[in-house]
Amino acid sequence: MTTVSIGHGLHTDAVDGLPVAAEPAGDAGPRPTLRPDPAGRRSGMPSVTVAIVTDGRSDGLGNTIADVMAQAADITRWGFTRDCRVLVLDRSTEGGAATALTAARDAGLTDSEPWCSPVEIVHAPGASVAAAHDDVLDRTDGRDVLVFVGDGHRPAHQWLARLLATYRAARADVVAGPVASDDTRPASGVRAIRRSASTGTRVRSAPAGNLLLDREFVRSASLRFRQRADGDRNVLRFTRSAVRAGAVAVWCAEAVVTPSAAPTAEDAPSVLGRASRTVRVVAGRRAPAGGRRTDAECAVDRPLSA
Repeated sequence: MTTVSIGHGLHTDAVDGLPVAAEPAGDAGPRPTLRPDPAGRRSGMPSVTVAIVTDGRSDGLGNTIADVMAQAADITRWGFTRDCRVLVLDRSTEGGAATALTAARDAGLTDSEPWCSPVEIVHAPGASVAAAHDDVLDRTDGRDVLVFVGDGHRPAHQWLARLLATYRAARADVVAGPVASDDTRPASGVRAIRRSASTGTRVRSAPAGNLLLDREFVRSASLRFRQRADGDRNVLRFTRSAVRAGAVAVWCAEAVVTPSAAPTAEDAPSVLGRASRTVRVVAGRRAPAGGRRTDAECAVDRPLSA
């Protein structure tokens, strides 16, 4: 087995005094504290859209939608937002998102619907990942905050509230959170073990699986996911472009999402491409029958390529 440590170019300056959401108590838990925004730009109640761009499969999608709806209801009840919507952009050919939502409703997983707008499902079969994210940008023009979360991902308790609290406290344009796939080992034998930075740490790059964007900044900077003809690779370059355009991009260590199922056919580049923090990449071969695995380790420090 080979172990490689890869640095991802994180800044070390952190925002002091970031609010930390309280631990769960009861169903929703106590409301986290949002401090006043000295700049005034985020002192009101922003309109929020949470977008789920599917990968063409429906595994775990119903649970993701239900979880997001519940958290959208929480931040609406708490007065964090005047309006929180859920948008699903379904890239599957069969339109599995509608079926997943129906199944979640039938299972009683969407009881929070009275507190959030109906889920909007857009069927875009065959759309590339970058094009699908740009479609979401177009559909959320005029909104204040856009949050992307990967399909089949289960957000942690108060995930959405924590992203918004960090957004306001840090006066950020971009907030990225961890995707806790540490225990996931794909068929290729390669996995990325992410090491978390502290909340408020400045970041230069992050994928879109757990990402909050200030829509006014995105509009003013004319940012797009698909920037050139090379298409999907620009999903990883989006935050880099935002930082180059002057965005304040920070990390929120507590806003965790966890894949509900392990990948089955990913190769090493796709695993590395999802890593947004410093990662340790583990690759190995199975030992012969009756034999023992021998470990060999080396460390390389370089930025992840996108």
